[in-house]
Amino acid sequence: MDNPGPFAGIYSGQIIGAVVAALDLKQSVLNDRTARRFYVGQPVNEHNRAQIFLALGEALVERGIVPVPPNFHEYDLSMPHIIGRAIYDAASHRDRLMATIQSNANTIENQELAATRFLRLAVVDLSLRVFALTRLAGLEPLPPETPMWAQENGAGKILRQLTDQAGLTRDQLAARLEVSYTSVDNWLDGKNRPTPDNVAALAKVFASATPANAARQLEQSIQRQFTFAHLGDLLEPWIGREQIIDLSAALVRFVGLITDDVREMNRPPIEEVAGMEFDALRFGT
Repeated sequence: MDNPGPFAGIYSGQIIGAVVAALDLKQSVLNDRTARRFYVGQPVNEHNRAQIFLALGEALVERGIVPVPPNFHEYDLSMPHIIGRAIYDAASHRDRLMATIQSNANTIENQELAATRFLRLAVVDLSLRVFALTRLAGLEPLPPETPMWAQENGAGKILRQLTDQAGLTRDQLAARLEVSYTSVDNWLDGKNRPTPDNVAALAKVFASATPANAARQLEQSIQRQFTFAHLGDLLEPWIGREQIIDLSAALVRFVGLITDDVREMNRPPIEEVAGMEFDALRFGT
């Protein structure tokens, strides 16, 4: 995806491979020979395909990128399984769509137009899933504005904001983390991405300097922000930064609108209707 050419169709395996590489996930199932074949578009059997998606779900939950609703234990449900299955279903739908497009049309030369049109549909589906997840987890939707992670060097801006809030200079931050000034400089300027261990260390430093923030929650928040920012960077060569900002703002706006609509319905407490949210999380639109 570094050198975009004619948009011949990107299948789910290539997307999942890019996500695994972007997050530097080390789970064996996500890095074995079968997974590598899947990432380059070669066929794998359904069992192995399902195992890859389950492992991805486990990794996303373990990293804190996907929050775990507090009442899940009451329903004997596995969040990694729910997330893995949701991604599996969405990926299967995308692959069927791409196969249909390719069987009925020539190669699309306008890559930006093709990718953006698909992503606009994907945003609607994703909004419903995000709404369900935030409702189950008891989280408030984001404010109706462009999220920082969608902006140019969004991840670096997030770290700079946290550093300023903690009242630290770059030198002080490097000293507390026991890393070089250059490393911190590269993180804040968006040149490099900190490892998961460094993210955890950053969260501890910021949490100690900002009493209102719990270290684990802050670590998960930073991890999520860096993940979204990095995926935006992967999309930028295909659709441009303006489209990424537009799509991310639409995602936040749709989640807020769905949340408002559900609240106006005067529905029962989440404990009584959670099954509906589980279906929305898994199946989307």
